[in-house]
Amino acid sequence: MFIQPVNTNNLKKADFIFFTAGILVVAAAVVLVFLFKDGDILPPKRTTIVFAQWWESGMEQGSLDGIIADFEKNHPLIRVRLQNADWEDTRDGLLDTERESPDIIAVDTARLTEVATRGLLDVLPPDVLPSTANGEVAATADTERDQYHLRLVSFLHPLYYNIDILSAAGFSHPPRTREELLDYAKKTTDTAKGVYGTAFSRNTWTDILPWIWAGGVGVPIEEINWTSRPVIDTLAFLSALNQDKLVYPLPLSKREDELLDAFLAGNIVMFISSQAAATEIRAKKPSLSFSVTTIPQAAQPSGRNVFPVTEWALAIPAKGAHKEEALSLLRYLAERKDDVAAAAHGITGYHYEYAAADTDEDPIDQKLRALYEASDTAAVSTLGADAETLLNEVRVNLLALFNGEKTEAETAAAIQAAFASEQ
Repeated sequence: MFIQPVNTNNLKKADFIFFTAGILVVAAAVVLVFLFKDGDILPPKRTTIVFAQWWESGMEQGSLDGIIADFEKNHPLIRVRLQNADWEDTRDGLLDTERESPDIIAVDTARLTEVATRGLLDVLPPDVLPSTANGEVAATADTERDQYHLRLVSFLHPLYYNIDILSAAGFSHPPRTREELLDYAKKTTDTAKGVYGTAFSRNTWTDILPWIWAGGVGVPIEEINWTSRPVIDTLAFLSALNQDKLVYPLPLSKREDELLDAFLAGNIVMFISSQAAATEIRAKKPSLSFSVTTIPQAAQPSGRNVFPVTEWALAIPAKGAHKEEALSLLRYLAERKDDVAAAAHGITGYHYEYAAADTDEDPIDQKLRALYEASDTAAVSTLGADAETLLNEVRVNLLALFNGEKTEAETAAAIQAAFASEQ
């Protein structure tokens, strides 16, 4: 019998065909799994939203990242990119029509009116705003402005001081009056070593106005009579500090974070900053011995001190690209506001909602709480669209005073005229 030999060429070809067909079947199965997962034709697409804020450095290390991670876990189709930006940078970006906008922003409520009146923020839906027992939006003195933002955390702005430097100069307590502060600054300033008694940042809202309020002028900025005797006396006091070279170089020109770094380095003995700065000081230099006090008054302390207050709040830019996702993050952060306030060592919500002290509260927080309860707070401004212009007028005219180009009276008159022209 003749046995026909196997055609190996045909066999190899068949194997190749079956192998290729198998790959196609597996690939098709994988595609089908993704196409019809959860009943959708295509898999859901994740959206990345940008949250512009300056909060990270003022909170316990990793705390904001942790809160955002929890949000993403609860909202798997949303990813959040934190963008570090101070209020001035955020404001400039909102004003620039060519720049892309973040989806949710931290706002400075003291200067909110300007961007709100320019139509740069969305009105928030009623369900995210503070409400009364019957569900209506809670009425406050700032109800019209409040519809554009949600206040999350409040901060007092005390005077920080280096305990070791004051002690070495023979002082056992912080300055209580301007006269004491001037004396402290003279005895602690050592220009050869780059040490200065105090400092003023470019933010006149938190570095200059507190001195005016502590001088007995307890009204919002737009109601200040700059040519009044208490204000002119305040300008003269600030000018005297500068003339005696007791102020850190380039006053009214440095950012607040630059002054904080100088304080950490021992180059500034006393300066005004947010209570949130205490967290950053501990994180960056745990060994630094420091404390806080109220802004020294104009004369022997009589009556209540005045604390300037700023707030961290949330808003949705009108030109943002992902409104619903941004609102989801806003609602979530509102739910976690106690956690945000605790991590930032601030006050949850409005400053007059200061809760009862915890038994294990941080010593700086305990001192601030006691000072707060014995003090008044400065009225919040309702400056309009020209807020930055007016605040800059204060800074520019003070620079002219510091440079010897104007007297205190001329400086006061120029600032008063600038405010009058905008009203």
